[in-house]
Amino acid sequence: MSAVALGYPVPTLLNWRREYNRPAWHFAGSHIAKLESLLGAIDALLDDGGSGDARHDDLAVLVDAYDVWFQLPPDVLVQRYHQINREADERNRNTWRNFTRAGEEETVFPVPPPRQDIVVSAAKDCFPDGSSGSDPHYAHWPPSPMPPDMYGAGTDSVPFSLDPARKYRKVRPRCVNSGMIMGTMGALRQALRRCRDKVDRVAMDGRQLWSDQALLAEEDGAFVKPGDAAAVERASAKAGVPGPVRVHGIPPELNRSDEVPYDAAVAWGERPLYTDLFFGTTPVGIHHNAYVGGLKPWRLKHWWGKMWYHGQLRELVARRPRPGAMAPLAKIRSGEDIVTYWASREEEEQRKAVRVFGPLRAPGDQFTPIGWDEVCQKKGRAEKWYDELFGDGKGPLDV
Repeated sequence: MSAVALGYPVPTLLNWRREYNRPAWHFAGSHIAKLESLLGAIDALLDDGGSGDARHDDLAVLVDAYDVWFQLPPDVLVQRYHQINREADERNRNTWRNFTRAGEEETVFPVPPPRQDIVVSAAKDCFPDGSSGSDPHYAHWPPSPMPPDMYGAGTDSVPFSLDPARKYRKVRPRCVNSGMIMGTMGALRQALRRCRDKVDRVAMDGRQLWSDQALLAEEDGAFVKPGDAAAVERASAKAGVPGPVRVHGIPPELNRSDEVPYDAAVAWGERPLYTDLFFGTTPVGIHHNAYVGGLKPWRLKHWWGKMWYHGQLRELVARRPRPGAMAPLAKIRSGEDIVTYWASREEEEQRKAVRVFGPLRAPGDQFTPIGWDEVCQKKGRAEKWYDELFGDGKGPLDV
């Protein structure tokens, strides 16, 4: 619903009402099914015989449906995707240059440096740990691109503690977390096919497949108005950020954004945005994965009302499916050119809020619309979803 409110393309639900606890997958059912279903959806879109408009260089974003909330518009996400890839490509080029012999233009490698097309969110530690027989082989991982003193003295140290929520607090995130994955459809298709082949081989060997990277502590951020320097300074001091404040006004991508908040009278700098005070960044979305001590359900219940759009959520969601000319999702400068991102033509022809991918349905009929009542209302629960999510006492959503 947060994606719909902020103007993202129609969300597609994967594994909707499906069983994914296959015996060969052990404890990893939901994680493997997430990737397998994403591959199935990409295959369906790219192999539709040309009836659609999906292309290999189109962008796809996978997020956890139940515990990821968007807070910034899609053009900010696209801008950051390209920026992260540019920075990664430059690091790779520098690595290649380090292997160049003095006086030679060619590197000792027979191939050019790889280019990055896929971005995956990161966590501070990996699961399962060594007690399960797994070995993440940390020694062979690339170093974090974040500053080595990011958390001050003791950065990357893991002290002995019986409280796992604080054990990894000073660790720079390096572990892959499937809470959010973004990339071109062509690159994702290739990577997911390799993942599927590896899973099949491991499952046949009867080996452990459990993968559950958890954000054990979420004490690095707070809801602040980025334009309120005094409030940012107080929040940074409370969080224990070493050195000077790292948040300086609204995210620069919003200055380049064409997106105007629903209530344009309130500037972005005056809106409460969840901000990572150590990274100095306002994330596009919030991943609620801090399950220790019951934090996750508590935050899901009490933080929803903190989202900047909550007071206008009904209006934002209601206006989305209405017919009308579509606006571009993002405009990105590439050299002297401007690359414009649009939602699919299908979305323009059939304005629906949410759709479901059914892999067992016939080709061409695998994506079907679904209503909010089906998505949000839990069976057997007396409280209506619109009362809980909108909190305005206005009853059912009129769309």
